[in-house]
Amino acid sequence: AVCVLGAPRSVLDTFRTIREKVIKVVQGDVFAYIPFAGEMSTLLERQLKNLGRITTAIVVPDVDAEGFEQRFLSELADPFLAQLYELAPGPWRAPVFGQMGSSMWGYFHQDVCNRMVLSYEQQRGKLYKWVIFARADILWTFSHPPMHLLDENFVHVPFGQDNSFYNHGPEPGLNDRHAVIPRKWANDYLGRIAAMRDGRAFEWYIKDMAVAGDLINTEQFLLLHLRARGVPIRRFSPVAFIVQCTEGPQCQHLYKGTDLGKQQWTQTAKYWTELVEARRTVHDDRYGLTRKHEWVWTRLRPHSTIDGEEAADWMLHSVEVACCITQSGPAT
Repeated sequence: AVCVLGAPRSVLDTFRTIREKVIKVVQGDVFAYIPFAGEMSTLLERQLKNLGRITTAIVVPDVDAEGFEQRFLSELADPFLAQLYELAPGPWRAPVFGQMGSSMWGYFHQDVCNRMVLSYEQQRGKLYKWVIFARADILWTFSHPPMHLLDENFVHVPFGQDNSFYNHGPEPGLNDRHAVIPRKWANDYLGRIAAMRDGRAFEWYIKDMAVAGDLINTEQFLLLHLRARGVPIRRFSPVAFIVQCTEGPQCQHLYKGTDLGKQQWTQTAKYWTELVEARRTVHDDRYGLTRKHEWVWTRLRPHSTIDGEEAADWMLHSVEVACCITQSGPAT
């Protein structure tokens, strides 16, 4: 199951690369949750067709920050939970409590993904083996790792963009742009907002966040959640990046924090460092080589970091892009 989530309000068409380099490679069924600003347009209809055949699609009007906060607070099992969550500061909770950003929209989208997949599984009487979370605003420059190479005992996420130690705090983070999730871990990975609704998240880790008082961002929040649930993680080299977004309910902080809205031009990538990391995987500047058809994904045995140094479990790579296999292993 491939969940394509979020509003495609970006300067480039991302759906074609998602279809060609993700959906076709993994041979997945598509579940799309697409919130749109204003009215449903013919442009958005054409963009949705670029995804190809869709098993389940939910296309709905988006809500602004105030509307999202009202919806989230109304869904809490106990209204007192809101006061507890307000004690843990940081962008992880945006846009609730006046926090700038769109983090919790992402948690909500993943919850919808989980429910769409579960509903279809109940209809057909069979579980999926994997669930892939794919952001709608990501441009893929190289093929997704094939499923037969991925170890079913781990959630696999791209390397880089962990945004660790936010605001000089002590917590590491984890890339939250994309995830390949064995079905047994799907409820945990996709269930952050569900755990917040009934208070489990507070007992698991938000209480400790509140006591520490450090500002926590979305990537740190994800790693805290997965570690609390005992979800094992592996990495693969980044080959995609988030495309610059146009201003909307879920794309505000760049426009309000900079003069981006006044510029007469825009860059392709929303985050320059992410573009550089993806380029580093697919292009060799030293030899002027672009890694295309002759380069393939291959397993790393044992799982290791790129530089061979010791690191935390969630930093180990399971697959890598390689040009060939040598006696010592894949040549990257």
